[in-house]
Amino acid sequence: MGKEKTILILILLLGLGLRLVNLNQSFWLDEASQAQLSSLSLSQIWFNRAADFHPPLFYFLAHFWLQFGRSEIWLRLLPVASGVATIYLMYVFSRRLMPAFLLAIAPFHIYYSQEFRSYSLLCLLGTLAMYFLLSRKYIWLSLTNILLLYTHYSSIFLILSQMVYLIIYEKKLLKKYIIHNSLFMLLYLPWFP
Repeated sequence: MGKEKTILILILLLGLGLRLVNLNQSFWLDEASQAQLSSLSLSQIWFNRAADFHPPLFYFLAHFWLQFGRSEIWLRLLPVASGVATIYLMYVFSRRLMPAFLLAIAPFHIYYSQEFRSYSLLCLLGTLAMYFLLSRKYIWLSLTNILLLYTHYSSIFLILSQMVYLIIYEKKLLKKYIIHNSLFMLLYLPWFP
C-alpha cells in the first residue's frame, strides 16, 4: 500500500473517530420527529407530507436503517456514514489529501454528520453532483440532482449554481445539461406540490 493511501485511511479513521464522539446524546425534537416519521410505512412517509415538509429520501433510507436497530447511537450512524463517505469523495474530487483532511476536522461537518437529519446526505450528494458536473458525466449528474431534490429543498440552489457555472465556463454544454436534467426532472413530478 502506498504512502498516500495509508494517509487517506488515517484521515478517514480520524474523520470517523471525530464523528463518533458524543454520539450517545439524547435526540432533540427534530431528530425524534425524524425517527418517528421514518418508522412509518413507505406509503405513509410519502403521503404524510403535512407532518414534516422535508422531501422523503432520507426518511426512506432511515426507514430501512430502523429495521436493524432503534437506539439513538445506531440511528446516528446513518448520517455518520454519509459524512465519512463525503470525506472520501472530497479526496476523489480533489485528488489531494489536504481537502479531505480539512473536511475530516471541520466542526460544522462533524456536527451535522452526528445529527439524525438529512444534512449529511445532502452534503454527500451535493459533493457528488459537483464531481459529476466537472467530470462531464451529465446522466449521473442529473440522477444525483434528482436525489438531491428528494433529500432537501435547498438543493435547488446547487442546481442553479451548476447552470451558472455552465453559462460562464462551459456554455456549449448547457444545452446537453438542460436536456438531461429535464428528462430526469420528470421523476420529481410525483413529489411536486
